[in-house]
Amino acid sequence: MLEQELKEIWKNSSETERIKFDLSKLMIELNDKINRFERAFRRRDREELITTVISIPIFGCIAYLIPFPITKVGVILAMIGFIWGIFERRNHRKQKAPINLTLPFQEQLENQKNNMYREVKRYDTVLYWFLIPSFIPYAISIIGLGDPTEYGLSNTILNQLLPISFIYKIGSLVFAVVIFVAIFWAYKRVIRKQFKPLIKDIDKVMHQLKHEN
Repeated sequence: MLEQELKEIWKNSSETERIKFDLSKLMIELNDKINRFERAFRRRDREELITTVISIPIFGCIAYLIPFPITKVGVILAMIGFIWGIFERRNHRKQKAPINLTLPFQEQLENQKNNMYREVKRYDTVLYWFLIPSFIPYAISIIGLGDPTEYGLSNTILNQLLPISFIYKIGSLVFAVVIFVAIFWAYKRVIRKQFKPLIKDIDKVMHQLKHEN
């Protein structure tokens, strides 16, 4: 009913009023999209932080218990990567312009647009801050796996799982590459399907606001 009434108002209004009506509608829709993005960003940050906090002690135990020196180095590098990730995300959040509703709407949109560009840059460089730093420790850990009996370990779970063949190690690394390529493609798709359309919507509203003024 409300939608039909809005359509009737639009039909019976003047050209100037129609422009204002369309602009108001665009602003409402854009605000909803931006709010959804902000909620998604906050949820992502929480999930990444929880995963990191859980992973660090687990990897610490593995580094302590694992007998293979090279694998131990790989696990420690992974832990360093987790800790570095906390500071990287914190620094990324600090660079974003805070939401300030007291600013003129045009300036708010400019800040939101800059924030979106920062997210695009972060997603676009995922290869350097996530994929490569994750793959290197994993590769070192897999390559370093050896025979537990050489370290005097017997009748343990390790003896049931290890040693593994060179072919299995290569297969594990190839599988990891496939997974990381899929993650890389997913990040690029988010840029293309979500970020760029939203930036385009922001530009559209900013242009209309400027034209109206």
